[in-house]
Amino acid sequence: MDSYVITEMKTIKSRLILVLCMAAFLPGCKKTGLLPPDIRGGWVWLSTSNDGAPGLLNPLTPSNSGMIQSLSLTDSDWYLSRNSVAVSSGTYTTSLAVNNQGNTINRINFHHANSQTDSISYYAISKDTLIFSYDYSGSVGSGATVYIRATL
Repeated sequence: MDSYVITEMKTIKSRLILVLCMAAFLPGCKKTGLLPPDIRGGWVWLSTSNDGAPGLLNPLTPSNSGMIQSLSLTDSDWYLSRNSVAVSSGTYTTSLAVNNQGNTINRINFHHANSQTDSISYYAISKDTLIFSYDYSGSVGSGATVYIRATL
């Protein structure tokens, strides 16, 4: 055999070994094809409960707090207002995470404008209800904040 054929065979053998090694390690890194649910839109606060005993302010609601709160989520921006006054805003990203029980959960990272602060929460959405709670991550007793989709 001439040197060209020998060189080509070595190249093919090296590439085959590389492909086999990659195939052996990729199953642990495979993509699931899942995306977090779309939460864009306007949301009106319904209630916030904490891990304390139920009482006059647990859950906290617009009725017992005198506060009307709305959350607006665009493609990447968020705006929070209370009684029609903007109180906070910034950008956000959503992703999937795995909780303490090994279940896939929805995660949201709020980056606050004019601040180096990020806040992370976990959420579930069902029809017109959006619920933020650390309980989804597997922690116990953190409470929940519930929003309903704003109607036009």
